[in-house]
Amino acid sequence: MGQDYRMAHPLTKACDNEMKSYRCIPQQGFERSLQFHLSWVLLCLENGLHHFNRVLHDKQQGQKVVEPSLPPFGEDCQHEMVTHRQMMVQEFRMSPELVMSCAQEIDRLCSPKGDLEGEGKTIHCLMQHAQARVEKDGQLGQQCKNALQDLMKVADVGSNYKVDKVSVRSGVDREF
Repeated sequence: MGQDYRMAHPLTKACDNEMKSYRCIPQQGFERSLQFHLSWVLLCLENGLHHFNRVLHDKQQGQKVVEPSLPPFGEDCQHEMVTHRQMMVQEFRMSPELVMSCAQEIDRLCSPKGDLEGEGKTIHCLMQHAQARVEKDGQLGQQCKNALQDLMKVADVGSNYKVDKVSVRSGVDREF
């Protein structure tokens, strides 16, 4: 799916001005995957919104702000940012942060279609590779391993891995 992240996606339509103002244009290396592009854009926009809100708060507190004046985020853009993050978690069971931390591994090991697999298949592929003690080509980088460990801690799947039907079927052990 897609050489162009702008494929009429609601996030890029609603946030077009914000993407330009905050320079949230995808970097080279994510050409094959719409979801990699959109994850990068979403994280950039979220960082921009956080920065904008911090500067606005400082101004309201009477602090001198030396930042150039940046435009506020529109309601439509903010809505699409939340909607896209929710979709990533629900459809792919992955956060944009995990996608970006494991982008190379997903592309190399888990992405036959050049994009994320639905129903948690990509995350389970990453977990299987994290568990396996295989040759260097099949190993995950430290950044990706750390992101997976953080996900497991937050999700607390170790307390009852049987709630994840895909892992039960594949026999995935949660120890990295």
